[in-house]
Amino acid sequence: MPKRVFLRWLGRDEPDVAEAREAASRLVKDAMRAADIIAKSACCFKKGRVYKRELVDVSDSLEK
Repeated sequence: MPKRVFLRWLGRDEPDVAEAREAASRLVKDAMRAADIIAKSACCFKKGRVYKRELVDVSDSLEK
C-alpha cells in the first residue's frame, strides 16, 4: 500500500485514523513476515559454511 494512501487518510478534514492504523498494522505484519523469510533463507547461505554433498541410494531408502 503506497504511503500516499496513509497521508490521504490522515490529511482529510476528519482524519480516518482507524483505517490508517489498520493499514499500518497490516504493513508491519507483512514486513515482519518478509524479514523472517529472508532471515531463514540467509542462514542457508552464510559465508564460510561448507556443505558436504554425498550420494544417496534412493532405492534402498524406498525399500525400507
